[in-house]
Amino acid sequence: MSSWASIYSSPAKLALPPASADRFEKLQYVLKGLGLPEEESALTKYEIPLFDQAQTKDRFEKLLQFIDPNQNLNHYATWDENELQVFQDRDTKKVLDFAVRFNKNNSNGQYDPHRLSEIKGKSLKGLRIALDPGHMGAEKCGSGWDIITGKYVSTAGRCLSEGEMAREVALLLADSLEQLGADVLLTRDSADPVTDLKMETFPLQDSIADELYQDSDTPWFDSLLSQYKKTPDLQKAFLNNFEIHRIKNGSLREYFYIFHEDLAARAKMINEFKPDLTLVLHFDASSHNVLQNHANAIRSFVEGNIKGQEITSREQRASVIRALLDNKRYTESIEFSRKVTSSLSKTLNIPVKSDPIDYGGIRIEDGIYARNLALTRQITQGLLTYLELLYYDYEPENQKLWKKDQQSQLRVNGKNYQLIHSTRIREIAAGLKQGILNYVQLEK
Repeated sequence: MSSWASIYSSPAKLALPPASADRFEKLQYVLKGLGLPEEESALTKYEIPLFDQAQTKDRFEKLLQFIDPNQNLNHYATWDENELQVFQDRDTKKVLDFAVRFNKNNSNGQYDPHRLSEIKGKSLKGLRIALDPGHMGAEKCGSGWDIITGKYVSTAGRCLSEGEMAREVALLLADSLEQLGADVLLTRDSADPVTDLKMETFPLQDSIADELYQDSDTPWFDSLLSQYKKTPDLQKAFLNNFEIHRIKNGSLREYFYIFHEDLAARAKMINEFKPDLTLVLHFDASSHNVLQNHANAIRSFVEGNIKGQEITSREQRASVIRALLDNKRYTESIEFSRKVTSSLSKTLNIPVKSDPIDYGGIRIEDGIYARNLALTRQITQGLLTYLELLYYDYEPENQKLWKKDQQSQLRVNGKNYQLIHSTRIREIAAGLKQGILNYVQLEK
């Protein structure tokens, strides 16, 4: 679909030359010349010290096949039987960022905050579940945020907004989960973004810094670094570079707002809630003005399949290392995803996706893919499944979703809602609910 999401999708793996001995010094010199502060450590944000001796080397290397199948981490890390070391400088590995010891006893390790034993086999009373309806909505389908994001399908006299449908599913699901005793967080219950800041006025500095840190492993960045010595000419070359101007001149404000500011606000809200389970809810489509009759499938994502540019910053590396060290969370997120996608498939009579590659994801098993999405990376508390519920540009689904034949009076977190929605939306919420019940092994 033509939108910011497709324009700024993750790049393919890029071949980078081995770093020169002075590359890191030159890089810091350039970043300073661009007015960026030295990048801070992300150890606290991703709780890395808690994982000291919590993971075995064997399990760490087993997860690498899904999280880093192209061995990008090797540019920044080394490990042996005893310890993992992560460096700030690419390839030369002289500037240590942090180190974590492996558990050599092949036990479950010392860090287990996920309450998995308390969740399974229990009622939903006290269970904390976060629901994140993807994107934003629109008061009128095909207007407002729908236009900005491209997340709508308008054809054959029917218009469906992905953000609005995701909100409806989340509200119906939240209502039913609260009735079973769960504590539920909705990141949004309206068409508005999650962040309180306005797109027209939010400060760009942090987003610009993040973008430049992440771009510092790209071929165009390396090319400039290799052409000049550590002199003012090097800084001048970057200041005059088109890519730098594009990032710093404000033309990417919409992109930064949607994919930096708003997603960070969602992750922060969810992490502060400390959920046991998180469901990120999306629908899929390939175009906003054409229907198709060949593809309909369900799939879910967990963190993984990082690309070269997605391990450049200290924060990116810390998030990847956390996923590799938090073995129980990763494997249980796969199990949680399995239960939910299976339940949806059965309820909706839609197959799970089985292609080996899915956009930026690789198949772990049918219906479950490893993909380095912002929320799979930034949400660190509890188990997570990121769902593409179905293809709403698939003509039979489009017809079902468009038929608003249901009215629901809901109460979520003490607030009343009135929804007019399709039977299909209700069926999606029911499938998700049953998947959660199947995971906790609770029959209702």
